Amino acid sequence: MSLSLNLRRNTAVDRVVERKCFICNSLQPPYVFHCHACQACVVYMDHHCPWVNNCVGYYTQKPFILFCAYGTITTVYASAVMTRLYTAMLYGPD
Repeated sequence: MSLSLNLRRNTAVDRVVERKCFICNSLQPPYVFHCHACQACVVYMDHHCPWVNNCVGYYTQKPFILFCAYGTITTVYASAVMTRLYTAMLYGPD
């Protein structure tokens, strides 16, 4: 007795494996979600970031975290420089 590949057992595992995206009609495992802004399925999608115009997911999480870290460092550095210049302008040079 051999099992046919076309045989539907209708188990929970079969339904998860056969799940398809309604919009792009691709196979969609449990950890893949469709982004409506990008019109694509993204692995481990966190959110769609409007600042970089890209989805933050499995493959783009590290660059996104680095972008946020470098932006924070730049903001702190610019604030320190501007505070130093502002105090020098008010009280004169050291």
